[in-house]
Amino acid sequence: KKSVTTLFDSFGSMKEGTVTAIMGPSGAAKSTLVDILAGRKSVGHICGNFTVLGRTFNISGDGMDRLSQLIQGHSAYIPQQEYFYPTQTVEE
Repeated sequence: KKSVTTLFDSFGSMKEGTVTAIMGPSGAAKSTLVDILAGRKSVGHICGNFTVLGRTFNISGDGMDRLSQLIQGHSAYIPQQEYFYPTQTVEE
């Protein structure tokens, strides 16, 4: 299988209490990044260090689980796929 590096030697920051947009062209791995941060990526090899709310997590062992729990307690995740059914009302 071919190995793909999503991010390498990258960094960024977000301020607490603000809405943040992750932008880039199609295929830039935006959804993959958000899936990794939200703990929703179950395939592939994920490694690296993340610092969130002043705590650094080494993504090995249970580091990913602890990072995901922290992020899920302070953010909302809205999947990219939207499902609409013909029986739904505008309000729904």
